[in-house]
Parts: sequence; structure tokens; C-alpha cells
Amino acid sequence: MKKDYIEYALKLDKIGDLIISVSNLIPVLNPNKNYTLSELATYKEQLTVASERYRFIVQEISNFDVPEVVANEHQCLIEGISSFVRGTALMKDSINIEDGKLLVQQLLQGDAIRAIGVKEVERSTKEIGDKLVLQ
Repeated sequence: MKKDYIEYALKLDKIGDLIISVSNLIPVLNPNKNYTLSELATYKEQLTVASERYRFIVQEISNFDVPEVVANEHQCLIEGISSFVRGTALMKDSINIEDGKLLVQQLLQGDAIRAIGVKEVERSTKEIGDKLVLQ
């Protein structure tokens, strides 16, 4: 494998670890549960931090030197992680601390957008790996 491919793959590996650590910050919210104001505030803060960290990841990978052979897949990877940003932000905004409510439809929509992003990231990283190995 070419040196630039290896360097790129190592950077992606670190990003993968970062994505996992950020994903572990996201609380699992039960739309049928009544949460206390304190719980809602904590969950909203966790989602704010996760969203900001996902934004950082998007900025980081947008600045990678990308081998031409995986340029399209890399762009799909960026779009997938951007779905994490959008989904997490929607989930965060579904928490209305002032009214002590969870906007269930918005929460579910945000989670669905994140799930779409997960599939896109998985598909893109597999295609990137396949192409780099075959070169």
C-alpha cells in the first residue's frame, strides 16, 4: 500500500475512535418517560457537547489530504458525519427545559437522521478500505 494511503487510513482510524467516544456521550432517551428538569438539562448539555464534537470531526476530515482514488467516498463520509451533527442538534433542540418537556417527534426525527448517518459512515469507510487495499 502506498505511503499516502497508509497515512490517510491512520488518520481515519483516529477519527473512528473519536466518533465512537462522542457517540458514547449521547444519552438514550425514552420518549414515554417523564424526566426531571435536572435530567433534561444534563441530557441537553450532553447532546450539545456531542454536536460540537461532531462538528469538529467534520472540520478535521474536511481538511485531510485525500487520495484521489477515494475522493468520492471521503465526501460521502463527510456527509454521513454531518448527519450526526444535524441529528444530534435536533435531538438537543427537542429538549425544552423551560417547559420541562421532550418534543418526542423531533427527538425521533433527530435519532433517525443519526441512524442514516451511521449507515452512510459504515458504507463509506468500507468502500474506502476496499479501494485502498486493492490499489
